[in-house]
Amino acid sequence: MKQEKIWLKKNSYDKKKGSKSPPSYPNEMLIRLCTSKRFSKFPLNIFKKNFKVIEIGCFAGNNLRFFIENKVKCYGSEINNNMVNLCKENLKRFKIKTPIIKIGTNENIDYKKNFFDLLVSINTIHYSYKNGLIKAVEEYSRVLKKGGIAIIETPKKNHTTVNKSQFISDFHFKWGPKGFRKYSDMGFVNNEKKFVKILKKYFRNVETNYKIEKYAKFNLSNFVFVCQK
Repeated sequence: MKQEKIWLKKNSYDKKKGSKSPPSYPNEMLIRLCTSKRFSKFPLNIFKKNFKVIEIGCFAGNNLRFFIENKVKCYGSEINNNMVNLCKENLKRFKIKTPIIKIGTNENIDYKKNFFDLLVSINTIHYSYKNGLIKAVEEYSRVLKKGGIAIIETPKKNHTTVNKSQFISDFHFKWGPKGFRKYSDMGFVNNEKKFVKILKKYFRNVETNYKIEKYAKFNLSNFVFVCQK
């Protein structure tokens, strides 16, 4: 993740579009997968005793908020102290105590192996690219218990962001849209079958879901991979 030095509180969300605060509500697909058996063949029981969750790239704590409010033991990982503080400050607005958040990346998660029942990665894994993306998948598997689940959401190749980025090779793009990430290396999934094959090297079962979203002229469709170790 070469972007770690430029991920700061001041540029972590787009204030030019009227955002006065970072995201505060959890990802809808995440809630569906965690609370209903309808959306995955790998149903989760997040309310069982000693269930542990980690979010990679916990950002403003909006997804952690869902677990905290449901009294689920959760942890986080973020790229630098600046982003950890953003999470703390946003959760403080809702009088929510911040869980343990350690500094780390997709490829270097600072928790012991076989520790978590659920790993959440929402629009985070693509900050690793090429071989780094493979290392990220391996690291996600490492920290999960046997039978544990990873929920990985990342843009589809028809996503507006991917379309505006320059394709270099499989799982390697140069970020195209204007902004502080311009020309950054990104690991967007351009080849679904190849990525699923990578996932299956580290997880015994992999399920692919699709999250189709369109907003005005923007296509915000994502893959949602549910992986069982």
